[in-house]
This record gives sequence, structure tokens and C-alpha cells, in this order.
Amino acid sequence: MKQITYELITHREKNRILIRFPHNKEWNERMKKTTDAQWSSTLKGWHIPDTPENRIACSIGQTKTLSSFVVSKPVSGISVFNKKEWRRYEEELKLKAYSPSTIKTYRNEFGIFLKYLGEKNADSCTAKDLRAYMLYILEEE
Repeated sequence: MKQITYELITHREKNRILIRFPHNKEWNERMKKTTDAQWSSTLKGWHIPDTPENRIACSIGQTKTLSSFVVSKPVSGISVFNKKEWRRYEEELKLKAYSPSTIKTYRNEFGIFLKYLGEKNADSCTAKDLRAYMLYILEEE
């Protein structure tokens, strides 16, 4: 049986319900027909407005509190060296005056890439490594 998960998030300053499930054409078509449902490639899932009606449909209690989808710490599985790169990258984004939302998105995506690298140092990546990662991401969707 395929599992569906629901998570309360903040996406672009709006309270939303993130819905994730393994790739399923029928479910994707159903989500496309849902009012104000949007796909997020960053979050790898669909999100809908956080309304009382949607909470009931997703079996989320009204008293459950919102938790933002923010990677404030490096995701687990990143090597010690790459954690330093992850933090340095975040500092670079702040120095370039990116918006907080953009920083969250870029930081999360970079963290996923670093996790993919495992023990390989990010500063030694080649074009071949990046190509392999992009193909990996495309196959995951």
C-alpha cells in the first residue's frame, strides 16, 4: 500500500498542507483538479491551503500547530567537511541579500545535493558528478 504523508508548512508566507506520496499518475491527476493545489519541486510534493475543510480531508486535527519547512541545520547524512560548505553557502546567500524564502529553498536544495555526495567533498565535484546528480533527481520525480 502506498503511503501518503501530510505536513503543515509555510510556503511563500502562506500556511499550507504539504501532501507527499510515491509517484502515482492517478493521484497526480486528482491533485491537479484540487482547488489551489500546487506542485513544489523543492518540497517534492503537492501543497494546498491550510483551511479547516482541508484539515478534515487530510485528517489533521484543528489544534495541530504549524511547522515551517525550513532546514535550519544541515540534513543528516552530510559529511563533516560538507557541513562547513553548507554553512558557507548559506553565508554567501545572505551576503548577496537573497530573500529569506530564497535562502531557505537554496539551502535545502544544496543540503540534499551534499547528502547525495555522501563522503565526497563538494569542492572536488566534477561536471560528471553534477550530471549524475541531476539525472538522479529527474529519476526520483
